[in-house]
Amino acid sequence: MASSRARRYARVLAEVALQEGRETRVQEDLGSFGAALQASPELVETLMNPAIPFAPKRRITEELAGRLSLVEITVNFILVLLENGRIGEYGEYVEAFTEAMDQRAGVVRGVVTSARGLDSEVRSRLTEVLSEISRARVRLSYEQDESLIGGLRIQIGSVIYDGSIRTQLEEVRRRIGRE
Repeated sequence: MASSRARRYARVLAEVALQEGRETRVQEDLGSFGAALQASPELVETLMNPAIPFAPKRRITEELAGRLSLVEITVNFILVLLENGRIGEYGEYVEAFTEAMDQRAGVVRGVVTSARGLDSEVRSRLTEVLSEISRARVRLSYEQDESLIGGLRIQIGSVIYDGSIRTQLEEVRRRIGRE
């Protein structure tokens, strides 16, 4: 979950990207830069090192941005994070940007948790049904939790649909305990 600071930064970035018609490009750029950070722990260590002044960090970032062909909006955003000592939380800011863009596009996010992996046909049908129920486009992510035993647990925003075997068994235990 993104912090309120990350959401504020992301909203501003989303507004600028939308104004300039670059939202897709900025999203791609953020992914490219994130991949570069993941590929190089030394780069992250250098950019996060408080003993290194901002100027050399800026040069490194701008050089990398040039190699990755990042647009100016993205570069400026990364530099703001860098200057404010937030580059270590880069993933959180990217997540907040994605959420801001989804919100503007009327997309709601959901998490489907199952005991085993779900095939693409089931995933597609879940997306379709949940879009109908929520009256919005739904973007789902999937998790596995063997303790569910079977069934599904679905969270769309703050709404939870729990049809897991584990929950059903707990309900039976609770009812038996009362009688």
